[in-house]
Amino acid sequence: MVIELSPRATATGVFEGLAHVVIGDRPDPGPAAAAFLSVISPAELEKAALARHDLMDGQPHELTRAMLALLREWALGQWGGVEPEKGE
Repeated sequence: MVIELSPRATATGVFEGLAHVVIGDRPDPGPAAAAFLSVISPAELEKAALARHDLMDGQPHELTRAMLALLREWALGQWGGVEPEKGE
């Protein structure tokens, strides 16, 4: 078990107060990632990536890197006007 003290903890590492401890397994991110990706329209992803000139740098694999950057943004809820659809 690892206990992380807040910045308000004393420099000596002494903890005074109450703690809420939850023990369990971390959820497997695979099913959530698969569900997220299943609603992404390939056409919309490609269109959005090609429209994001800030993600294009002329280097090898720029389209793939742009798509991955968009997927990261979208996973964080930063859709930028594009809503997820059923995959094609």
